[in-house]
Amino acid sequence: MAHYLSRHCDSNHSISDYYARTLHTFIQPKHSQSNRMGLFKTADLREECEKSARILKSFVDKNKIPSNVINNAKGLAIFTGFRAGMYFAGAGGSGIVIARLPDGSWSSPSAFSVRSGSVGLVYGIDVYDCICVLNTQEAVDAYKKSEVNLGGAVALAAGPLGGNVNMGEVKPVWTYTKSRGIYGGLTVDGTVIKEKRDVNSDFYGAEVSSAQILEGNVNGGWSPRIVELLEVVKTAEGKSADKSVLQGISTEPTPAWPESINLYTNSIANTNLNNNNHKKIIMAITKYKAAAVTSEPGWFDLEGGVRKTIDFINEAGQAGCKLVAFPEVWIPGYPYWMWKVTYLQSLPMLKRYRENSMAVDSEEMRRIRRAARDNQIYVSLGFSEIDHATLYLAQVLIGPDGSVINHRRKIKPTHVEKLVYGDGSGDTFMSVSETDIGRVGQLNCWENMNPFLKSLNVSAGEQVHIAAWPVYPGKERQVAPDPATNYADPASDLVTPEYAIETGTWTLAPFQRLSVEGLKINTPEGVEPETDPSVYNGHARIYRPDGSLVVKPEKDFDGLLFVDIDLNETHLTKVLADFAGHYMRPDLIRLLVDTRRKELITEADANGSIATYTTRQRLGLDKPLDDKKGEQETPEIV
Repeated sequence: MAHYLSRHCDSNHSISDYYARTLHTFIQPKHSQSNRMGLFKTADLREECEKSARILKSFVDKNKIPSNVINNAKGLAIFTGFRAGMYFAGAGGSGIVIARLPDGSWSSPSAFSVRSGSVGLVYGIDVYDCICVLNTQEAVDAYKKSEVNLGGAVALAAGPLGGNVNMGEVKPVWTYTKSRGIYGGLTVDGTVIKEKRDVNSDFYGAEVSSAQILEGNVNGGWSPRIVELLEVVKTAEGKSADKSVLQGISTEPTPAWPESINLYTNSIANTNLNNNNHKKIIMAITKYKAAAVTSEPGWFDLEGGVRKTIDFINEAGQAGCKLVAFPEVWIPGYPYWMWKVTYLQSLPMLKRYRENSMAVDSEEMRRIRRAARDNQIYVSLGFSEIDHATLYLAQVLIGPDGSVINHRRKIKPTHVEKLVYGDGSGDTFMSVSETDIGRVGQLNCWENMNPFLKSLNVSAGEQVHIAAWPVYPGKERQVAPDPATNYADPASDLVTPEYAIETGTWTLAPFQRLSVEGLKINTPEGVEPETDPSVYNGHARIYRPDGSLVVKPEKDFDGLLFVDIDLNETHLTKVLADFAGHYMRPDLIRLLVDTRRKELITEADANGSIATYTTRQRLGLDKPLDDKKGEQETPEIV
């Protein structure tokens, strides 16, 4: 049951390993086959050889596969696979296989595709590299067939790591896997390997079978890519190889994400997609308490806003919450006066507003992050972000260890907001973060009406949504011909529950409030201020996944709204209508998502290509929080 917690502005509160990096991916729903999605289509054999050389070299460079394992192998199968679980069921991939010939040399490569099967326990989606060391002739012969089931017709075991191995204890096939740079014994049982005769024929110029290739009846030694692959194999065997060839092989991290998958750069949004330190988060908490803030911001007062934010975080933490959500641009408040005054009247106020906006890499933000860490709570915070000289309608999701899990910017400021704020970029708009309290999404204001953003969040498996709203009047102030959608009541009672229904999420809608004093502060000189703030208040809401109302405040309530979240309730709404699964047709309708960083001026790297850093990296949000103690009590303002 939800309830209110009274808020007193003079109250003080004492303070009572998690790091989340989400994988922000947009992918087609589970009923689409991998080949239908365009994921890991088998490339030209030259490209497959280049990729396989890079994969094998990455294992060799790390000394993960003992040289005598490769030296005694009868064959090698190397592939990259896509795997998915939970809401994204399925798998796919592509690779090549080579066999040792009677004279000890290696055959030319044969291409194959990967589909279906189990690849170990996975939550969400991932990409992995796999090397199958074929230790018996029977294992090699299995790859000569048009289709083979790994773990069925071919028995598998995780391969030994490092050093020399007692080759008297070999298994038919040893597997070596690497998921985003993590080496280990990830299982690939049930994976189906299918011969790609068309790819082979295109490369070799004639209709050839895998058996013909692996038996040495086809020669592809003329191809530089095959030469590169075989030189890496020599290195893996512990033999001398042509260094000039090896130097030309990329050492970039593998696996690389296919271009057909658009990723969030946090979490996951804002994550460096080539970062090999990606961690999978297995959701551990399904029932917990959360809170939504409905209060008046510290208008034009960055320090006051930070202190009030820390107070609310402490209060929510003391109440046992795992999550607390703040409104849109809570710091330093929403500049709603722009809708009522002229450009010239607003200029002095806009100057003050910019001066009190907050940088995401500032000490003020670090103080808020420390409060989240001290209270072991997730914090969804909306703020006016200043980055260089530009303001953005920004949000962060802070983890209970103080890390910035997600940093996003509203994709398009609304109407007169364009006078103040810039647009979000490709690597700053993704919403959903995978955490141990579920997949948590964040959107600002009218973004919650955007059908494309809703579709994107549904496809990311969102379970808890923060619909952050500013302060604006109820429909009592509607003046024709202004549409009703420009007022708070439809936002609270139509847009927000509709979001919950369409996405099947627990939806928290924090709103700002106004007081008589706040009306005065937000009125330019020479303009008569309003005297009744009641139409601006009482709009915060919390909804269940079926759109039913959990709690709404009275007009005079200022504080935290609470809800007991049970993520299992999301299953009921998904049974009825899962718009990322059984109730969608990706073969007819798809959404293209571009998460690349886009800036007016872009740096070049040392090779003359576009620099690959992300906004998250530039702002230092990928670095851990310091170990300074947080603020247990808000100091008095002198």
